[in-house]
Amino acid sequence: MDKRLLDHYYAGKFGVPVALPNRHFEPTGLQLWAQLTDMPNGARRETLEHIRRQGILQISLFVPLNELVGTLHAKADEILAYYGVEQSHALDDNTELYVMSSYKSQGMPSGAWFMLPITIDYHIIKA
Repeated sequence: MDKRLLDHYYAGKFGVPVALPNRHFEPTGLQLWAQLTDMPNGARRETLEHIRRQGILQISLFVPLNELVGTLHAKADEILAYYGVEQSHALDDNTELYVMSSYKSQGMPSGAWFMLPITIDYHIIKA
């Protein structure tokens, strides 16, 4: 997981506990939680000064099965508004996160949870 992407997610102050890859996480007793997965899709040099890395940030929101679906969609909409579409975000002094698209997909059961996937198609541009 790219630390800059994780820090940017936390800067959104969504108030949702996060499960990260290869980290122990126990959601027992939680009413809402998220799982973040970064799927980089390569990097290339744009110019002598700029490097572009692209990928997909998958944010999966979970609520207990048969509960809180309205809360789930409201939180997903909050996250989508934060990232936007064709929107630029400063990650640090010389790095920019450019969101190509962001959307939520159809929710589905996942064990004892109902999951709603959010997909952020991004480019990280470093000068």
